[in-house]
Amino acid sequence: LGGKTGTSQVISKRHGEIKDINRILHAERPHALFVGLGPFPKARVAVSVVMEHAGYGGRMAAPVGTQIMEAALKSLKVV
Repeated sequence: LGGKTGTSQVISKRHGEIKDINRILHAERPHALFVGLGPFPKARVAVSVVMEHAGYGGRMAAPVGTQIMEAALKSLKVV
């Protein structure tokens, strides 16, 4: 399986200005992103997760994407 996380900045903040996501207003929090596919070499499942104002992709979207991927592969009897 393979995947990539991402974080989309909603408003402009200087690098390192706010380190604690809980101190950012909900509407100003970044969007969490994850895309994944598998199994290799012939992928049968692809997943894309976009979570608006959820925080960081690695912390929020990746775990959700992983659960979706595992359920889909199990349903297809791939794993």
